[in-house]
Amino acid sequence: MKQFKTWFSNNSLPINTDTTRAMLFHSNKTSNLIKPKIVYNNAEINCASKTNFLGTDISNNLKWNTHNQVLCSKLNNIFYMIASLERLNIIYVKKYYFAKL
Repeated sequence: MKQFKTWFSNNSLPINTDTTRAMLFHSNKTSNLIKPKIVYNNAEINCASKTNFLGTDISNNLKWNTHNQVLCSKLNNIFYMIASLERLNIIYVKKYYFAKL
């Protein structure tokens, strides 16, 4: 950990130990791994089984299931909003208005 601390310090990169999470990558066959205790600046870094990195949801087994579930949930919400607007004839009015232009 001293090497990490030195590298982060030399590159002026502060570490927020409250929001930082560690992640162990493994296959499904080794899912019962013992999580190590990671301490940085006298604060423990918790391990996470999934995280969001640059808009992509990553799970510790590197499968796409988590990302697909999040995308499907977002798309269902958008589909429901569009269907609700269509029932209120708001989309029809917009289609009619733009067709007349």
